[in-house]
Amino acid sequence: MNELNLHALTGAYVLDALDGSERERFEAHLPDCTECRDEVSTLREAVTAMALGDVTAPAARLQAAVLAEIVRTPQVGPDVAAAAADADAH
Repeated sequence: MNELNLHALTGAYVLDALDGSERERFEAHLPDCTECRDEVSTLREAVTAMALGDVTAPAARLQAAVLAEIVRTPQVGPDVAAAAADADAH
C-alpha cells in the first residue's frame, strides 16, 4: 500500500473497518497529513450526527406497503443471483 492509498482510507478508519496493519500504517501517516486529519475530523462529525439524528417512524401506510412487498418478493442470495445472471449471459 503506498501513501496515495492511505489517503483513501479515511472513511474506513473512522468506521473502524481497517485491519491491524492498515490501521497501524494509517495512524503512522495521520500526524503528518493535514488533509487526512481534516477529513477524519469531518467524517467523525458526520458519523456522530447520523448516529444522534432524529428517528422518524414511517407512515403506517408506507410501512404496510413495504412489508407486503417483502412478502411477495423472492429473497435470493447474491451467489444465486450471480449464477442466474451468468447463465442468462451464455
